[in-house]
Amino acid sequence: MSTRQRTLAGSSSRSHSVRAVTLTLSLTVAVIGLGLATVASAQSDHGAPEDLEFEIVNATSNQPGSIERLVIEYSEFALRKVLDTRPEGSAFTVEAVPVKDIGKYIVTAWADGVPYFWSLRGSQLTDGPVVLHVFGTTTALENVQVAGLNVLIQRQESLLKVEYMLRVQNDSRPQATVKGSPATVELLVPPELTNITAEYTRGPEPIEVETRQRGERLGLVVNLTPGQNQIHVRGSLTWREGLVMKVGSNLPLAAWSLLTAPANLEARSFDLEHDTENQIPGYRRFMGPVLEADDFLEIELTSGQGAGPAEDLFEQTDDSAAPGEPEATADEQKGGGVPLPLLVLVPLLIIVIIIAARRRRQ
Repeated sequence: MSTRQRTLAGSSSRSHSVRAVTLTLSLTVAVIGLGLATVASAQSDHGAPEDLEFEIVNATSNQPGSIERLVIEYSEFALRKVLDTRPEGSAFTVEAVPVKDIGKYIVTAWADGVPYFWSLRGSQLTDGPVVLHVFGTTTALENVQVAGLNVLIQRQESLLKVEYMLRVQNDSRPQATVKGSPATVELLVPPELTNITAEYTRGPEPIEVETRQRGERLGLVVNLTPGQNQIHVRGSLTWREGLVMKVGSNLPLAAWSLLTAPANLEARSFDLEHDTENQIPGYRRFMGPVLEADDFLEIELTSGQGAGPAEDLFEQTDDSAAPGEPEATADEQKGGGVPLPLLVLVPLLIIVIIIAARRRRQ
């Protein structure tokens, strides 16, 4: 091999070595950069670890309280749990909880088996002790009533769907959560009601409510926290003509309404008032009377004739002319006889003839 050939071979070998070293360094930098980016992303998603301080107050007695369980969930597109602990005492610290200052968090604390909810920003969690107010419990119902109830009845061929939407007001003094033994709220429902589900609207998601049915009484095992509580009950039964259902509760009914569909589903009761000012498209709306605890109202359900709008059962109207026919005049409604114009014209015509005859004689 000549000197020039050996030089070229050595130069090519060094070039390959430089390229290999450069490629290795590039890959190393890329891997390190990817790792750093992954760590930064993870810290951005979960937040930096923080020690969180809490104080529990029993708002019923205004004394230090306690809870059985504390859960913190990060709320973005979905809830992601960041803490689930069972603390002791009325004041405690939870260490190394990942929190983002601008993040939104749902805090849930269980006291005497009742969950209480708060929506807090991360900065609120890290800014000193977080004071959580919970309540004592009672079984007294004296200051509890159904402030509003909507009963929705829909007939679908041979099936009747029934829904009860309740707003239960708990004005207990001092403020306390009402727990039933076993059921807190009882509704009167058709005894044959099946496929029953009940939900309690509190916190970030509806809470399933246990139901206990005994004939026409449906018990709802639900905790009523101070203020307003919303409950939604659904069920169905087989339709039958002349079905009689009762509306009532073990609590006073301060206000309630009935909605029926389709339009030819008739609801009969002397104490229902047709609400013409607050109609909902596709439904007929009726207002019910105030009912005391354990009182009830019976409603008979029947199907109207035809598929058109049902006749208003609560407003009486006069008979009207048939479509395409003119309404009868006042004289025609008297039962016939000589029309009024002829009664006037005939005497005048006779007078004119008499006057003309006298003039001819003169």
